[in-house]
Amino acid sequence: MDGPMVALVNDDRRLLDLAGDLLQRSGFRTVGFTLGDDTFANLRRNHLDLIVLGATQVRPDAAWQLLTLARLDSRLAGVPAILCSPDGQMLAERAAHLRSMHCEVLVEPFTATTLLAKVQAAFITLVSWHHND
Repeated sequence: MDGPMVALVNDDRRLLDLAGDLLQRSGFRTVGFTLGDDTFANLRRNHLDLIVLGATQVRPDAAWQLLTLARLDSRLAGVPAILCSPDGQMLAERAAHLRSMHCEVLVEPFTATTLLAKVQAAFITLVSWHHND
């Protein structure tokens, strides 16, 4: 398969499996990681086109730290991202800042159709920035 590579990062392994299956059926290659000490290193080991990152209510700071590290890292700084969170108010308040970091937002819960549409849209808006930078 030669489709774009999407990294999925979330604490819920079931969500990683389901989202990975959905995106693979739609022509994307995927790699999934749970949030942990080795997540950043795992992201760096892959040639990524997009990162879909879940900010869980249990450890919301872990996703923010990972996004910050990615933006500071020369290998990952240009990789567009989508930040998913059940905290819609927080996402709305930080949406402009996140977009300035080439990161879109997606409020949880979401449907398979919504996730797929957001990932596809990311390749129109975010990835065009990535390849023109």
